[in-house]
Amino acid sequence: MKVKVIIECNKDGYYTAYPDTDMPLGVLGCGDSAEECAQDFLQCWKEEQTFLLAENKVPPLVEFDFYHDISAVLHMLPAAILSKLTGINERQLSHYKSGIRHPKHSTTAKIQTAMQEYAALLAAIKIA
Repeated sequence: MKVKVIIECNKDGYYTAYPDTDMPLGVLGCGDSAEECAQDFLQCWKEEQTFLLAENKVPPLVEFDFYHDISAVLHMLPAAILSKLTGINERQLSHYKSGIRHPKHSTTAKIQTAMQEYAALLAAIKIA
């Protein structure tokens, strides 16, 4: 079973991860960065598996697929850069970052596409 895990970031810059589906087990992660949060989530899952095995229960076979919500992405990237990549006003991006507003699906897709194109550009750079 593949489980979608959402990583969010609150206004203080603290990250939380939780399953997006109704998973029969309560596994959460948290941390000071998205990476730390994902690692904490996986560690909690390992502990849950150990607990289930100790009770002679078989843990479900799951594969976790991590997704970042827009606030988590905006906490990782400067708004000025993302604004230049997407054409979205910095003020609007700050509203998304703080959770005051939520982007439409088309805006989220625009941000995703711009980030992927920029990542490909950076990956292609060779410094002499």
